[in-house]
Amino acid sequence: MKPNQRHMQLAEKLKSMHISRPSFDNIPKYNFETIKKGIACASCHSLHVHLIGCTKFQKICCKACGQLEEVDASVLRAVKEYKLLFPEKKVTTPLIMEWCDVVKSKKTIKRILSRNFKLLGHAKHSYYIEDI
Repeated sequence: MKPNQRHMQLAEKLKSMHISRPSFDNIPKYNFETIKKGIACASCHSLHVHLIGCTKFQKICCKACGQLEEVDASVLRAVKEYKLLFPEKKVTTPLIMEWCDVVKSKKTIKRILSRNFKLLGHAKHSYYIEDI
């Protein structure tokens, strides 16, 4: 089939709509200090979550939709978001505690990070990286 006048018009229209520069310029400016922190619900993405259960068997419960999720899975999702938003920042226990907001136990955060990442450095200078 040979292109006709309609095909040519459609091709011109598509060509005129082509975006030569990506729209990454539209991303709003943000920083760690001012962004709202907390674990987002895996289902509805609400930040209205809280911990339920005893220390050993805690879950994250969403106040908006009732979704339950294991704390480990919630924290790992939050770390993934943190790394996406702040690739230049290191993953440290205090920063992830602050980022997650609802998980107040340093021991819990440290356990989750230690099981899923490789620890580098010592004491105040320690941070976690992907275990490749």
